[in-house]
Amino acid sequence: MTNLKDSYTPKEFQEAMKTGIISIGRKGRLKSNNCDKNFLSMLDKEKALISKETVLKTNNVINGQNKKIKNARKCEYDGFKFDSTLELKFYKYLKVKGISFTQQVVYEVQEGFKLEGKKIQAITWRPDFVFEGFVVDTKGFMTEPARLRIKMFMFKYRIPVHIFKTDNDFGKIYKLLEQHL
Repeated sequence: MTNLKDSYTPKEFQEAMKTGIISIGRKGRLKSNNCDKNFLSMLDKEKALISKETVLKTNNVINGQNKKIKNARKCEYDGFKFDSTLELKFYKYLKVKGISFTQQVVYEVQEGFKLEGKKIQAITWRPDFVFEGFVVDTKGFMTEPARLRIKMFMFKYRIPVHIFKTDNDFGKIYKLLEQHL
């Protein structure tokens, strides 16, 4: 196993994460798998070329996959496919309460186009639940691409989007329905 350097560029740090030289423990603290505590204390004092925030982002995104999203369990119920159990729980909640909604509607937030003879695909977004006058999306973790798609959607369609992150947010639906009636 290679030794830790005094400082890393973000690219070098990502490589150190991939090879297992550096990892992040359960509580979000840096761990050195070859016990070089000098490097870890240097990062704690923010003397390295990268910040702790970059370290955590690098840990969450390795090989283009976000670990938090990767842990979301897809499921099927009533003939619909759900991207997460949170989305399924909200679907069941709405059904039990008798609240009408539409789901899995695809919106084009930016049209496709051609540039220098190459076709550039349109950017689309599929919110989880569409109501009269507003949209609800269930997200346990908000990624940057999702954040941008939502902003583009709100700009183009002028429809507010509400993000529900936990089961505790479900009760807010009544207040939203009252506001948009």
